[in-house]
Amino acid sequence: METQFPWKGTVNITVQTSTPLTLAIRIPSWAAKSFTSSTRGDVFDGYLHLEIKSSTTLTLELPMAPRVVYAHPALRKDEVAIMRGPLVYCAESVDNEVDLERIYVHTSHVDEIKEIEIAGIQNVPLLQVKGKARNGAGFGESSEALYGDKRPGWEEGEREVLLVPYFLRMNRGGLGGMRVWLKELCG
Repeated sequence: METQFPWKGTVNITVQTSTPLTLAIRIPSWAAKSFTSSTRGDVFDGYLHLEIKSSTTLTLELPMAPRVVYAHPALRKDEVAIMRGPLVYCAESVDNEVDLERIYVHTSHVDEIKEIEIAGIQNVPLLQVKGKARNGAGFGESSEALYGDKRPGWEEGEREVLLVPYFLRMNRGGLGGMRVWLKELCG
C-alpha cells in the first residue's frame, strides 16, 4: 500500500497473487458516499469487496474536502465541528486572537487555505471559516455585568477563523485556548 493518508486521499494498493481472491477494503462511513475505486466492486457491511483474478494495482480515492458535522440531537450539542477526511479540526488561540468562546461561524464555506508545518509534520492543511465574535456592547447597563436585558452585540466585521487538526494542537505556543465544537451563525 502506498499513500499519504490522512493528508491526501489517494491510496494505491498492489496485490500480488497467482490465484483469484476476494479483497475486502474498509471504507470509512465519512467516505462511503463519494469514494472512487479503479476496480469495480460491491460495497456492503462497510467494506468494498473486490474480485481479484491476478496480480494488480488498484487505486482508491477518498474524499478529503472539509465538511461540517453535527452531533445527534440527543446529545443536546447545538454546535458544529469541522472535519477533513478522518481528522477533526479545532480553533486554537494561537491562530485566532479572540476568546474562542465568543466565536460564531458561518458553515456555508470552509476553505483549505494553505499547508503548514506543525510539530515536524510537513504539509498539514490549514482550514479557514468566516465568523463573528460577540462583545458586550448594548448588553445592558454595563458591558461588565454578568446579566443584562439585551442580547450582546457583535464586534465590527467578520473575521477569519483558522483551524488545525485537533491531534496537533498545542504545538505552536499560545495560551492553550481551543474549541472543536463551534457555535453556528445562522442566516
